[in-house]
Amino acid sequence: MRRFKVAEGQQERIRNGRLQKGWRVSEEDIRPLSEASKCLIDRYAQENNWSDDDLRWLENFANIFRVVEQNQNIDHIKRQIRNSPGSLLHNIKQLIDDGEIFAKGISYRTWRSFTSQTPTSRINAPAFQAYCDALGLEWEEIAEIPLAALANPRPIYNNLPTPDYTELVGRETEISELLNFLSQKNIYRVIVEGSGGLGKTALVLEVAYRCLQARLNGDNNFNVPIFDAFIFTSARQQHLTGCGLLRWTQQQSKRIDIISAIADTIEFPEIKSILDPKQQLQQLRVKLSSFHSLLIIDNLETVEDQEDVLALIYELPPTVKVIITSRQQAPLDCYLALEPLSEEACFQLIENLACQGSVVINTNQYQKIYDGTGGIPGAIIYPIGQLRASRSLDGVLQQLHQPKHNIPRFWFESSLQPLQNQPAHYLLMALAMFPQPAMKAAIVQVALPIADDRNIDEELAVLQQLWLIKFQKERYVINLPLTRSYVFGELAANCEFEQAARERWINWYLQYSQEYGQKDEKEWHDYEILEEEWDNLQAVMEWCIDQNRYEEFLQLWRNINCYSHTQGYSRGDRTTAWRNGLDWIDWLIQAAIQHQHWSTVAELMANKGWTLTLIGNNRFTEAQTLFTQAWKLRHHQNSNFQLTLAIHIGCLRIEQQKFPQAHRWFHWSQNLLNRVTLDPEIATRHQIQILYNQGQIHFKTSNYHEAETSYQQALSLAKTIDWQRAMCLIQNWLADIAIELGNLQKSQELLEQCLLVAEKNLDQCTIAFCKQSTAFLAKADGNWTDAQSFAQSAYQDFLKLGMLAEAEETQTLLQVIKSNI
Repeated sequence: MRRFKVAEGQQERIRNGRLQKGWRVSEEDIRPLSEASKCLIDRYAQENNWSDDDLRWLENFANIFRVVEQNQNIDHIKRQIRNSPGSLLHNIKQLIDDGEIFAKGISYRTWRSFTSQTPTSRINAPAFQAYCDALGLEWEEIAEIPLAALANPRPIYNNLPTPDYTELVGRETEISELLNFLSQKNIYRVIVEGSGGLGKTALVLEVAYRCLQARLNGDNNFNVPIFDAFIFTSARQQHLTGCGLLRWTQQQSKRIDIISAIADTIEFPEIKSILDPKQQLQQLRVKLSSFHSLLIIDNLETVEDQEDVLALIYELPPTVKVIITSRQQAPLDCYLALEPLSEEACFQLIENLACQGSVVINTNQYQKIYDGTGGIPGAIIYPIGQLRASRSLDGVLQQLHQPKHNIPRFWFESSLQPLQNQPAHYLLMALAMFPQPAMKAAIVQVALPIADDRNIDEELAVLQQLWLIKFQKERYVINLPLTRSYVFGELAANCEFEQAARERWINWYLQYSQEYGQKDEKEWHDYEILEEEWDNLQAVMEWCIDQNRYEEFLQLWRNINCYSHTQGYSRGDRTTAWRNGLDWIDWLIQAAIQHQHWSTVAELMANKGWTLTLIGNNRFTEAQTLFTQAWKLRHHQNSNFQLTLAIHIGCLRIEQQKFPQAHRWFHWSQNLLNRVTLDPEIATRHQIQILYNQGQIHFKTSNYHEAETSYQQALSLAKTIDWQRAMCLIQNWLADIAIELGNLQKSQELLEQCLLVAEKNLDQCTIAFCKQSTAFLAKADGNWTDAQSFAQSAYQDFLKLGMLAEAEETQTLLQVIKSNI
């Protein structure tokens, strides 16, 4: 970019103009920066013929303006401009007046240099012109410009292809980053990397055309590098449009083709007659050294002699900047990795394409296209084009996920073909079986259980270099949903490998779930390790259902049942958390009945009945039916099962407010416990549960002293076996009893201790009950403000957990509290 300095003898004119305006050379006086910024964008609007509400003010925002506070979010500022009253340009100028944004190149540093009495100070040409305009001066009279620069402008060489888009959506950050790379003096080679369909070529062409526009405008753009030659070469064989794949007619797939394209563009045909490669390169270097060039090499991965081409770009003179696009990683000065578009940008792209094609798309179809394409711009273009031809959207999206369809083949076949029957291919196919990021150990065990670990790292690196997988948070994942769909096709085509890999996949998760699951569901445990694999584990279980693998599924279910119950106790919405578990149990019950495994049927029915009891919400009748069926099968099980079942039936009767029946079940449980011989800790747990629930019956029938006695006995026993969760729950009940007996100080101490322990163990259910009890305590103490605060918080927690009965009870409490405030 050209830089001007004040001509000798003109400093006094600048000083007089500044004094007339009353402007100071001080960081506190932003008026010069504001006026210069507005002059600069007015000049820009005139040269580009942009109206005050032209959307290109926002599309090119990052290239035109700089945000004063660097931590400010540009997208937030753009939304503020769009949503404020007035035109876009009016709102932009308001932000300039407020000192929140300035035009690029306008800063206190350039203002100080412009007003300096030192004649050697130089600033960028647009800023120089803007300061002159702001002071009412003619910049041609103020600037020192070599006459040769005005008399002999350089020609522009250009062979850029016409873009196949009208607006590049969602890539402003990448555009700014790429322009910044090109503007750096010490960066000469940049590679734009990413999977097929992400819009690498479109991004590079957008940047090239912005540079070309800046050159045509006479350097009056904003921090956009200036080139005299724009040379585009591509080794692609096809390109994707809304109509499908079309042949690319001008393919440059070799070093000699690229040199020929350079020669044709810069009008240097004589170089083609030089046969000696070294002499040819030397002459090309001399020619290119005389002006600044931007060379684009598109689709490096399909270049036949890649090493020769890479050697060529490293031998070019420093006047040449090179941008390469590739589906593979390559060692260059710097790189820009493309990711799929955000959901917001995808919706904008869909809207733009639909408008251009006069296609009507409803909200549901927007979401379908986004979900079906995974945010890949190339994949979005295709279904919109097909909709214009009256094709079914569902059918088109389904086609995109068919490995044999020409679109996914265009993106992935060339990358996967060289990997056939190689370890990297097996690793990739194994990784497709994991819907979420997977541990290296799991992938290796499924794909290549006897492979050398060092070789594995090299093979995984190959897949990363091809942008087929990525490494994140110590795990590996296939880059894009469409890539995974294509690799599934590869997996199906290698049926022997898939069969063996699926067996290893199941065995891996059987061992994993056994090691990190199989814990007591009624106690707190750290399930972080199991939780990290939960989505992948669910995929294994769903596959076992699809393949009718009853034995393996039953063992997996037993291993993780403790965790799925804990999700309901401690995490989020308990109804949602247990929904999968209920579906799984239904399938298992039918399978166990078919196998006539009556002890398992009893186990499953009892488990589902207990889950429904915990869920509540009008599920009690179903729970009672299941408990009745399980009770009829109890003799197929042991005494421990029968005790647990009887206690759970008693708990259901409490929830149904049938206290005499509940009491009879606990009495039966106590008699059985007294008769049988069990492991001492298991027997103690049963005794604690009996006392705990008897205490609950006493509390709900207002026998508070009897309730306190039962709970104190249960607490003493819980301490002997260090049953932490039971102790916390019992203390919560004792706190409620203390409120009823008027001992508020004791209740507060118990609740504070209980809440601290529940929060430490992330038990959202117990936390909600503690808050509810604290609200009752504050109400009893006449502290209505605290009572309302705790009751409101408990109410929200119960709703989030899906505990509607408890939420309704808390809402009633809130109404009482509000009537007393």
